[in-house]
Amino acid sequence: MKRFSMDASGFEISPVLADRASEKGIRVSQVPAEQGMESVSDNSQDVILISEAMGYLDPEKVFAEAFRVLKPGGLNIYTVRHTND
Repeated sequence: MKRFSMDASGFEISPVLADRASEKGIRVSQVPAEQGMESVSDNSQDVILISEAMGYLDPEKVFAEAFRVLKPGGLNIYTVRHTND
C-alpha cells in the first residue's frame, strides 16, 4: 500500500482558527493571505485552498498570487458562503 503525505501551511488572521489549524499540524502564519502569499516561491504549490474567505480578500491580488505560486497543473480550490438573504 502506498502511503500519502502532505505538507500543509496557510494564512489565518483569526487567532482562534490559527490555533485550531496548528493543533492539526498545519503551519499557520497570522497575516492576511494577500500579504503572506508574497513570500511563497513561484511554481511551488500543488494546491491552493481558500475556504469561505474570498469575501474578505482582494480577489484580484489573491488570484494573481495563487496563479503565480501554483505548479503547472496545480489546483486552485475556492469555496464561498451562500446565503438566501
